[in-house]
Amino acid sequence: MRAQIWILAVIGSGLMFVGGAARAETVELQSGGTIAGQVSLGEGDLVIVEARFPRSERLQIRRSDLTPGSLYRVLERRSDPEDPEARKELGSLAEAAGLKGAAIAEFRAVIELDPDSKKEMDERIGALIESLAADILVDARDLLAEGRANAAAMYLHTLMETYPGTKAAKEAARLVPEATKAAGASVDVESRTVDATVAAKTIETVESHLQKGDMATKEVPGHGSSVADGRSAERAVKHYEAAWESARTLPVATGNRDLDARIAKARTRTKTALVQAYLTAGTVYLQRRALPDAERWCNKACELEPENKQNHTLHKLILQAKALSIGRGVGGGRVVVTTPMNAEDAVTVMEPSRDYPLKTCVVSGEDLDGMGGPIAFMYDGTEVQICCKGCVKKFLASPTKYLQKVREAEKAAGK
Repeated sequence: MRAQIWILAVIGSGLMFVGGAARAETVELQSGGTIAGQVSLGEGDLVIVEARFPRSERLQIRRSDLTPGSLYRVLERRSDPEDPEARKELGSLAEAAGLKGAAIAEFRAVIELDPDSKKEMDERIGALIESLAADILVDARDLLAEGRANAAAMYLHTLMETYPGTKAAKEAARLVPEATKAAGASVDVESRTVDATVAAKTIETVESHLQKGDMATKEVPGHGSSVADGRSAERAVKHYEAAWESARTLPVATGNRDLDARIAKARTRTKTALVQAYLTAGTVYLQRRALPDAERWCNKACELEPENKQNHTLHKLILQAKALSIGRGVGGGRVVVTTPMNAEDAVTVMEPSRDYPLKTCVVSGEDLDGMGGPIAFMYDGTEVQICCKGCVKKFLASPTKYLQKVREAEKAAGK
């Protein structure tokens, strides 16, 4: 790509833009479209895109037509990092986009560049931190109401550790005893007597499921984030969950020392494998920036083994990603639609995978790139890519019909 130098000044704005090499960037439109090409700033509030995808053309787009997150990324790449007013405006854009972590970072940079602004920036930073803490508290309360006390306790402890001194942290401290008590009320083992022959057969069933789970686990690479990796991780989970359900029916003791040792080993091995499978699935989806799915698997691991250090580490990474994320392909964005029944539904949008088996939308039959790039989301464990928001609504009205098309294509492709 030929290097070009841009020297731009934006009239009426606190942002001054400096020289740099033009490069391909992606901008997201309020209408749902996505455009890739060389981006520059025009006069007034115009953004110029020498588009290369989905088609080659020169576009003039008003800033208000870009999503706040996309506008923030465009301006952030061109702002003068030593200009406090530019950093302040970037922080405001990030805040409007829901990029709370980025907004905090920008406002802290403003303080370093302009110490006189400390009082104002500290107030804005404080409000953002309170908001982040409040978000975690809402999640913790929801988990507690759903009976998932171990996951709720993890959220509460993370909140108190990460955002001490906030109002939400004080409320979390009040809720911790309730969550801990509820978590202690759950038990893994049913204390009962089972015939030794039945127990031995159950152990064989457990070991069979474990072997299948181990085979699926081997298909997930160390840093896998493709659709195939996600499916392999979820296959492993299903086998380990089946093993765990069988293991939970085993008695605490049978009176046979050798059999009791096998039972203890089977239970320990199964629980460890299932927790690790949950964490692997969570990591795959975190790498794909499908944050709600990553969080779901992380919470399952916590419910089973709340003291697992790997789980707490993954949970903190997910919360950090949520604080810095916005929109499609960046982290847990949502496309909200209304079904014909007027019931609101939503799908969790993620980065489209490269190995998706179809080139056309399963709903409209149009090219996936025809409306500015595909919208990708997971539904019932299957990735679906469609061409536009309108097709989300149609998909949700008859998901079984459209899922069948995707799964048939996957089967034909050998996935």
